[in-house]
Amino acid sequence: AMLVVMSAMGILLFQVFGTINQKSIADSSIEVQKQIAQSIKGFIERYTYAVKLSCNEDVIKNSKRFTEEQQEQIYAHLHSFATDFEGIMAYYYGRNDGATFKELDRSLPDGYDPRKRGWYIAAEKANSLVVGDPYIDAFTGELILTVSAPVVGSDGQLEGVMAADISILTVMQQIESVTIGEKGIVKLVDSKLNLVGSEDDPYQSEFASDSVKNILAQKTSKLMPYTFHGEKKYMAVVEVPETGWFVVSIIPQSELERGLGSLAIIILVITLVAVLFLALIITLINRKIVGKPIRKIIRSF
Repeated sequence: AMLVVMSAMGILLFQVFGTINQKSIADSSIEVQKQIAQSIKGFIERYTYAVKLSCNEDVIKNSKRFTEEQQEQIYAHLHSFATDFEGIMAYYYGRNDGATFKELDRSLPDGYDPRKRGWYIAAEKANSLVVGDPYIDAFTGELILTVSAPVVGSDGQLEGVMAADISILTVMQQIESVTIGEKGIVKLVDSKLNLVGSEDDPYQSEFASDSVKNILAQKTSKLMPYTFHGEKKYMAVVEVPETGWFVVSIIPQSELERGLGSLAIIILVITLVAVLFLALIITLINRKIVGKPIRKIIRSF
């Protein structure tokens, strides 16, 4: 009976410590994800600040008054911002009359009309600054995002849209360098809940699975279980403020159970030692209780 009681206590301790261990890993994961989300937000704010500044510059707002010679002032402004804010790959202004001004590279495809481009349409429709989803640049192969904002004239009418293409290479390197425990990882998904990264990323198929899509759709920071290719994992989702993006953690079940094997051995040893100790105490007590009357009987003879 004593062994049964001690074993039950050992199992209870194992479950309690297992729950504490899983909660600790879950809390650590959420904290890491929140820190990354804030870091991404701060990174983007640097460029949204630049675009907003340009939108209010007279050289941009009143550029229609400029002669062809004076238009060089527009390019000078764009070049200045593109070089001052490291990470800008292209800085450009599309006017509502179809004219486009672009730096650092001024080349444009034949028949280019900014008013038909996604970055222009998005800012015009939102009537506010828009942070687009990351995408792979066709020319450089780099992951970039576009920040665009409407330029409004003194009459309150749309004059055009200011935009910047920004490399997020440093952001992705930061994310890829993060681990949760030994095997947990962190990923970034866009506003459409697509995995941000190259098509060769081995996690693309996992994020395209129904089980992962269902968890992403819930957008919960609570660790949610799922199984992919027979392996049980957990996922938590944390939003990146003002972007519609999400920082996602993936933690294998084995990571949550890491260290529990050693804990089980420790609890087993403690249980056995406790059982032996109690057995010894009971034996000594029995000897004292039973032994004394026996000695009295022996002496009576």
